[in-house]
Amino acid sequence: MLAHLCGTPFLPPLEGAILALEDVGERPYRLDRCLTQLRLCGALDGLAGVALGQLTGCDDGDGAAAEAVRRSVRALGVPAVEGFAFGHEDRNLALPLGPRATLVAPAPGQEGPPRLLFDEGATVAWPGQGGA
Repeated sequence: MLAHLCGTPFLPPLEGAILALEDVGERPYRLDRCLTQLRLCGALDGLAGVALGQLTGCDDGDGAAAEAVRRSVRALGVPAVEGFAFGHEDRNLALPLGPRATLVAPAPGQEGPPRLLFDEGATVAWPGQGGA
């Protein structure tokens, strides 16, 4: 969906953002094409990192979809982590959009799992409703 927003006023600014990617039913070549379009139009310039969720039904179990995304993301030169439980599977954790976050992508040999840490609350009060 994000690639289809290229050239429209609805493409969100991604500079400094952690891009959360997931998809369902897209073949590896189409994932590569969408990410290439986003890169070539400049939408991914200044991206802070990539968090890859579930790629449901995107390949025949051979990992080609994840590898296509890995190749495209490596070309960006930003930290990237995969295996998050957001997307279209039974285990589908909520992914708040908008709050400041830190992507922890340990280098090979470094301790600790990859993770996405939210630096601020994921909810805000509606105008006129009080709260912080």
